[in-house]
Amino acid sequence: MLNRKIYRATYAESVSAVDKSSIHELNSGEKVFEFDTVVIKLPGPTRNKVMYPLEEMKKAVASAMVQELLNRGAMYGEGGHPLNPKDIDRWVVVPMDKAQFKWTKLWFDGDTLMGRVRTYPGNGNLLAKAIINGELPAFSIRVLGSEHMENGYRTLRDIILITIDWVNYPGNPNSYVPDSKEFMISDAPLFTMDYDYTGRTVPKGESYNLLDVKDNETLVSLGEGYFTKVSKIDKDQRSKLKAFRENAF
Repeated sequence: MLNRKIYRATYAESVSAVDKSSIHELNSGEKVFEFDTVVIKLPGPTRNKVMYPLEEMKKAVASAMVQELLNRGAMYGEGGHPLNPKDIDRWVVVPMDKAQFKWTKLWFDGDTLMGRVRTYPGNGNLLAKAIINGELPAFSIRVLGSEHMENGYRTLRDIILITIDWVNYPGNPNSYVPDSKEFMISDAPLFTMDYDYTGRTVPKGESYNLLDVKDNETLVSLGEGYFTKVSKIDKDQRSKLKAFRENAF
């Protein structure tokens, strides 16, 4: 049998109806909602007649700032855009006392920018409460850019993506969660278990340091929220890990 330390991670369950126990845990911040959503279909035009070229947006998402925020779990969004877009000092920041949720992942599905949202229990936990109350939330990008008139449309180039906010009426018509089945309820991202559970929750970035995951190592899922740490895993090793898990029941 393989002699490896096993780690326990919490996992999410899809829900279309939330029971009273889950509502209490969501309201208290013990649990959070996670879900995927359309951010914007490119290039547009949006409802306000603005075009966002696909390649320009790809560069914006790949920027060092956006990638660092995502990697640190620090790409927060607000409930609504700042009221005055001409106030640049306010437009380019998300004050922590205004944060309502975070983006944990951004990716492109063809010409559509997609994102994964996790609700943030601070500042009134408003997004989670809105979802419990039946809202299918919508989102809108907050950017800076160089504006040009191209083919009769205002077109942004040299785009800087600041964040993506939760809004009532998005510029992109399908930038919202289409169905409550998209919502997942989950605990904190990762905690460790070495035969006795300490109760400490650890963010993803810190957990890799805590578990001493080296550059040539990775965490491999054994299913049902269990992980093990391996180095340079190959098909044979993955097969042994799978057999180890299956024989444990």
